[in-house]
Amino acid sequence: MYETEANIRTETSDQIPPEVLRELSALQGKIKRRTILPWSEHCTECVSPTCYSTCDLYSQREDGRCRRFVDGMVRIEYAPAFNHYLLKIRFKQWGKLWTPGNIRLQPIVRAETLETRDYRLGTALFRLPLPDPVRKSVVAKRYSFKKRMALRRPYAGDVPTCFLLECFNPSMSDECIRTLFSGPHQPSWRTRCLQLASIILERPAVPYPIATGARISGSVYVVGGC
Repeated sequence: MYETEANIRTETSDQIPPEVLRELSALQGKIKRRTILPWSEHCTECVSPTCYSTCDLYSQREDGRCRRFVDGMVRIEYAPAFNHYLLKIRFKQWGKLWTPGNIRLQPIVRAETLETRDYRLGTALFRLPLPDPVRKSVVAKRYSFKKRMALRRPYAGDVPTCFLLECFNPSMSDECIRTLFSGPHQPSWRTRCLQLASIILERPAVPYPIATGARISGSVYVVGGC
C-alpha cells in the first residue's frame, strides 16, 4: 500500500526487461499471508513544515507536502506480481521510502481487497475538484487514518517469518540500498546495506519479526511488495 491519494501517475511494464518481469512473478501463489504497510515519501533531513519555506529542495505536491521522489510513486500494473502491481521510484537528494511497521498478517485475498479499495478511494480523492485547503486536509486525514490502522493494537495471531523487499535497479551503475528498522522506544536496531548491480533483481529477506510500532525506511527504485 502507498500514498494513492497523492500519487496518480501510472506506467506500463514495457520498460522492465522480460527476464526481470519473470522474476517478479516468481512469488505468485507462494505467499499465503502478508502485512499491509502504508509506504510514503519522506526525507532523511525532514523538519516539516518548517523546511517547506527554508529548504531549496522543496517541491510542492498536490496536497502541499514535499515531493521527495522525482515522479512521485509511479504505479506499474503487472498482474503476475504477487500483489499485482509494482512501484517505480526515482529518489531526489535525501529522499527515502518510509512506513510504520506492523505484524498483522492478512490472507492474500483480504490484502488484495484492502489494496484495491485503497487505490480506488485514493484515486477518487485525487481527482475530486476540491479547493486546495480542502484537498490538503482530506489527503492528510486519509493517510493519517492508514497509519493508525497500521499501528493498531493488539494482535495475537501468527507473526511473519521475514520482511521481504523486491528491488530492481535499471541503471548502468551499481547502487546501495540501506534499510533501517527502528522501534518507538529504542534506537535503530537493524540496518542493512545491499548492493544492487545493474539490471538485476534482488529479493532481500530480513529474518527478523517486526513489532507493531517499528519504523522502516530505505531507498529502492522498483518495489514489488507490501
